[in-house]
Amino acid sequence: MFKIEETIIKNVAKTFVKDKESTEDDIRTIQKWISEQPHFLQPLERRSITNFLVLNKFSIERTKEKIDNYYTIRTKLEEVYKEMNPRFSSYVEEVNQIAYK
Repeated sequence: MFKIEETIIKNVAKTFVKDKESTEDDIRTIQKWISEQPHFLQPLERRSITNFLVLNKFSIERTKEKIDNYYTIRTKLEEVYKEMNPRFSSYVEEVNQIAYK
């Protein structure tokens, strides 16, 4: 999974006028929604939910859509993801070449 620096999270939250309490409410809302999804095999960590929220400008609906896509792709391509180790340097190099060309 991806990791966003804490300072970036705080800056994005400030931009979208999100305080700690409202962010926690959003996280709980998404956790509840995840628990109700039968095709999600495991819950996401709070940090991952926060990252999804930041990447989607704190839009709960967009965040749900992206999380749903994340789980759907991982389920349909289980063999690919099962063998993947993102810390493996050649994998990271390949992803960077594709993503940043």
